[in-house]
Amino acid sequence: MAISFALPIYAQEQSAVDPETRQEIEAAGMQFVEPYNKHDSAAVAALYTQDAVCLEDWEGGGLLVGREALEKGFAAGFAVSFPSVVGKLDQMYAIEDRIAAISEYSVGSYHGHKVRIYARDANTWKIRMEFVTEAQLPQSLASQPAATPSDAAVNAVCPVSGNRIVGFIGKPLYAQYQGKNIAVCCNECLTKFQNNPDKYGPLALKNDSANEPMKRPDQ
Repeated sequence: MAISFALPIYAQEQSAVDPETRQEIEAAGMQFVEPYNKHDSAAVAALYTQDAVCLEDWEGGGLLVGREALEKGFAAGFAVSFPSVVGKLDQMYAIEDRIAAISEYSVGSYHGHKVRIYARDANTWKIRMEFVTEAQLPQSLASQPAATPSDAAVNAVCPVSGNRIVGFIGKPLYAQYQGKNIAVCCNECLTKFQNNPDKYGPLALKNDSANEPMKRPDQ
């Protein structure tokens, strides 16, 4: 019985990512946003390994194999004017000499999750494998106005999750409370805030947070 309890703890220790590597993976993820939002398919594809594999798990999606196929896929998407991407890294695990990163994202009226496997390529981390899901946002969130650099929020941490507003992938989302702009880190937190503003609004005004755990993509 003692062994059965010890195994999960051992596994967690083995899959922990050291702080330096975590920062490198976070930086690699953030490098994706600028060229994507500029519709630069070549620069986006360059963030993948030459033999990278990407599986798009939605109707009309498909399997893309190799950097050239990925570049063509991004170019085809950008040709129909993809909106800007907003995302946030949720979890990270070490798998031998690779890193698995799970993130959530929003593009226009759609949102989903990405599971990426990063591998070392010379002196940097690149995406070796990627699995992407997609679903349409609820109408209340789809109509949320896009944040702009001029939007000034009163808080520096998400009042729901406690995540830093500055430093995650992409732009924050915004809600209003007592005439103030409140920044939240993701769609899940935006929904919680909108459903219970009197709980989270006062926390935001104090730059405090409920520190609620985020829902895992597989839950």
